[in-house]
This record gives sequence, structure tokens and C-alpha cells, in this order.
Amino acid sequence: MNNKIWFSFVGLTCLSLFACSPSQAQDSKSKTDATVRVDNLVDNQMITESVPTQFRIVASDEIDTVKVFSNGVLLGDAEKNSTSRVIGFSFGHAFDKLGEQDLTFQAYDKDAVGPLASQTVRINVVPQGAPVPSRYFNRYILKAVAHLTKNWGLLGYDINKQLTHPIDYNKLGTLKPTGNGLTMCVSGSLEVMITAFELYSKETGDQKVYQFLPFDSWNTLRDTNIKAHIWVNSKLNSYGTADAIAKFGIGENVKFQNLEPGSFININRTTGSGHSVTFLSFIDIKGQDLPKYSDKVAGFRYFGAQGRRIKGQGGFSYRHAFFSKNGCPEVPYQRDCNVIFSDSQKLLNTGMMLDPSDWKKKSLTEEDLRAGEPLTKEEEASFHAPTEFNGLTTDD
Repeated sequence: MNNKIWFSFVGLTCLSLFACSPSQAQDSKSKTDATVRVDNLVDNQMITESVPTQFRIVASDEIDTVKVFSNGVLLGDAEKNSTSRVIGFSFGHAFDKLGEQDLTFQAYDKDAVGPLASQTVRINVVPQGAPVPSRYFNRYILKAVAHLTKNWGLLGYDINKQLTHPIDYNKLGTLKPTGNGLTMCVSGSLEVMITAFELYSKETGDQKVYQFLPFDSWNTLRDTNIKAHIWVNSKLNSYGTADAIAKFGIGENVKFQNLEPGSFININRTTGSGHSVTFLSFIDIKGQDLPKYSDKVAGFRYFGAQGRRIKGQGGFSYRHAFFSKNGCPEVPYQRDCNVIFSDSQKLLNTGMMLDPSDWKKKSLTEEDLRAGEPLTKEEEASFHAPTEFNGLTTDD
């Protein structure tokens, strides 16, 4: 196996993951509040050997260079591409050493003797085709997020349009776009899933993701199709993507506190609108990522389709969402404030897609699909249908 390194540039909007904690970053705090994070990497993530993995890195304005190390050995440098809010870096690497290793991303400015900030993440490099011991499909959902960001990001938001591009559902049909790149949020969640299926089937050769539900179920809004439930319909007792995947046997509802990167969330806002997104991390009041849920959680970071109709100002991108009880703090990221925190799955609909090996066929009648408790008066006042998903967030 040959070790290879690729460099490329990626223009990024507001992305972040783990807060910097290594000693190098702490030692330099008196000099700067510099930060560096990787937006598509989580602790204990499994990475396939010899397949180039692209790491998307963001850093604060003073950072000029990011060096990447594996167990202390320099793999190479990533170079920057400035945007109005953050500096984006991209670093690609194919691993040939199996097992656990610590990846460290160190950030420097032009004058720094040592790193101003650093992030270390433990990864596990596995042989190609090795089974991943997880009940969930989150790793491929995250790959889909990275793929859509790179190839179909920020093409514009339109509540009446769907899908950024044509997507083949294996050889069973093609999901067709309606807006020349424009899309909206519930369609964005569906596109994340279908893209994850595409990446999974190409990587593993497993076609089960296409055989489980027929093409039509993803393509039309009939009550018995999963698409109608992803589109949010209280008459079908579906309040978000999590409900949809749970009903059709490919996922399950999971409490917000137990979500992992690559989960699905549908939100409602106190200001009178809703949204459908992919969860990436918990965040604190400063917008910094937290590795797990705690009383420091003030919201969450997400990927989805939102913003304005103008290319570059809307479409697939990232936001930092803050619950209404935490106000709308000033952070150097695009925000989505006034989100309702609730234990009710009807107001904060949360869940994760299962690994295809765990999918279970369900014989659902139309009565089954509508079964469930109706909205309470309190929930009814705060729940919003897709017709109110205008895509605008706080900083749009």
C-alpha cells in the first residue's frame, strides 16, 4: 500500500467541531484566542485504509498554517482559502497503518514559534470492507454531508424546489431536481439520506439500501411513502425525519441528549417557523463544540438547506442553533436562534438512521401510518408545517 497525500482548497462557511484542549493551545491563550477544528471528524471514527480521506479544517483569522500529525509524525501541511467568516483548509490522506492513531491538527501564524491552537482526535484505521460495529448509519450520513458541501453547497434556497441535482436510485429510477440547484430543507434531509446510500453502496457493494424501500417511496408524496413523512405531516403523525425513518423500519427516535453526529433533527422556533437538518454536534453558549451532552449545552451545530434564494447565500450550508432559553449569543458563526427545546418529539423531533443490517421490514397500513397521539393545545401552538419553512435563519 502506498501512502499518499493530497492537498486541495475548500471555501467553507461556519464549521466547527471539538473545542481545542491540548496543552499547546492552553499555553498560548495569553497571546491569542486562536482556534482550529475539523468539521468532519469525530473521536473514534473508523477510516478505511488506502482510501483518501479529506479533512475539512477551519481556523480563526490569525491562523496561516495547519500542520497535520499522526502519533507525532508530520503527515503534511494544509493551506488556507479565506472567506468572510473563517479560514478554510483541506487536507487529504490515505492511511496504510491499521489500528488506532492520534491525529493532531496544529495551527500557526506567521510569527509563532509553537502552535497557537491544536486539536487531537483518535481514529481507528480499518481494512477496506471491514465491518463497522455500530447500530447506526451516522458515518455515511456524515460522508454525505461532506460530499454535498463540496459538490452542491450554497446553490440557493427555495421552499418550492427540491434536490440540487439528479440522483440515481441504483437502477430503479432517478430522483429529479426541480430548481436548477435550488432546494429546501426537508428535501435536503432526503438528499442527505439518498447520497449516503449512494456512497455506502459504492464503498461496500451492498445494494440492500435500494431493495428495502421501492424507488416510488422516495419519489412521491403518497401517504404510504416515506417521502410524505419526511415532508412533515401532522395528519400522518409525522413531525420530522426521525419519525419517518422510525416508521419505515430504517431508523429510530432518539432523545436529543443521546444524539451522535450524523443524526436528524426537526426544529420549531418561537418566532413561528420550522426546519429540517442534520445534527453535527452539541455546542456551548460560545458556539464551541462539546463532545457530549451536559448542562453546558446551549444548542447544536447542524448541516442543512437554508438561507436566501441567491447562489452563495443559501442552500446546503452550516448553522449554529441556539435554544430560545439561551438567548441569541454573539458568535463568529451564522446562527439559528429561538429554537424551542422540548422533550416532545412533536416539537423537537430527533433520531438516527440504523445500519442497513439492522433495518426491519414493517407491514404498515394507512391506519398504522396515522397512528399516534394528536398534538396537545400547547404543542399545536408551537408546531409549524413545511409551508412555514422559509429557510431564513438569524443571520440571513
